Amino acid sequence: MNVFPDYNNNIINISASLAAYLGLRTSYPRSDILSAVLKREYKNVVLIVFDALGYHNIRRHLEPGDFLRRHIRKKITSVFPSTTTNATATMMSLSYPGEHCWLGWSLYFAEIGAAVDVLLKKLSGRDESAPAGLIDGAIPYECYYNLIENPKIPAYTVFPEIVDRGHSENHFTYDSFDELFETLASLCRLPERKLIFAYSSEPDTAMHGFGAGSPAAGKVIREINDRVAAFASEAGADALLVVTADHGQIDITRHIELYRDQELAGFLSRPLSLEGRAASIAIASGREKEFRDYFLAKYAGSKLYRAEELIASGVFGVGVKARGREFLGDYIAVPEDGAAFLLHGQASPYPGNHGGLLPGEIEVPLIIWAK
Repeated sequence: MNVFPDYNNNIINISASLAAYLGLRTSYPRSDILSAVLKREYKNVVLIVFDALGYHNIRRHLEPGDFLRRHIRKKITSVFPSTTTNATATMMSLSYPGEHCWLGWSLYFAEIGAAVDVLLKKLSGRDESAPAGLIDGAIPYECYYNLIENPKIPAYTVFPEIVDRGHSENHFTYDSFDELFETLASLCRLPERKLIFAYSSEPDTAMHGFGAGSPAAGKVIREINDRVAAFASEAGADALLVVTADHGQIDITRHIELYRDQELAGFLSRPLSLEGRAASIAIASGREKEFRDYFLAKYAGSKLYRAEELIASGVFGVGVKARGREFLGDYIAVPEDGAAFLLHGQASPYPGNHGGLLPGEIEVPLIIWAK
């Protein structure tokens, strides 16, 4: 059963509550649970986003008494496509996907006639960099914690060194779990009140490499659990810890090489893009009916959503900017089983992936701990 984003029960609500805590007025709906907890003043408010640490991934790999599972306050939704590009932009910019337009891993830019892996800043399926300034010029966004002129408390960010977006004025990098939690502990010892926003690329990396249900993924999730529990035990009585994920991840049962389908290519007006579990398809003029008949017959395990219908239903928030509308194309093809599309010849056939609408991809935990 597909699950769609609910923006009243969503990762964006976490950011809205934290923004209000910093003193930013916003119309975005807040998390009732988190806002209630934030009525108390804390010396340290720490948000850690673990990539792909979905609600169902936690329940799969952790026991009911384990720290993270024990402190889940609510099951909330991510965004669609359920991918890091989209979710982290939503959380950092405090805006809906249709507003920031960082909708997927691979976005088609008409001005260069090619799709771009926007986080890597390279042309999709090619060993070639995207033109300098293309991405930030077309889809710029500012992080909400950098927009407050006189914040009630300062914001700190702690990201892996390879992450070049979302930095606050007080930014720290790390290369290992040891360094991440050492940095968090060190920042918590500073005397001032503060918000700390940290991001980790695990367990996403392990899941992509070995599968969402693999022993390797389970080992990483258990290590995350133990390290967060240890950090919480040392954080002190004046600390609030919030843990969530940008999305979940599922095991992939088969890979479909869409890029090899020459008959399909004949219906298209541009290359495939967006996500392996949510492919953007733009149709050549006059070929729509033929395309639909062909695609639904050959790829019967996938659902074809008209982009306009998804926009009208609020899947991307309140409206979609013109650039975002271009990125979506005419249809979004979403496998309803565990399949994943390969959109070009360099696409990786990961044993674990995300981006679609299954509960394992969309549903993430809201974990809150305070003494």
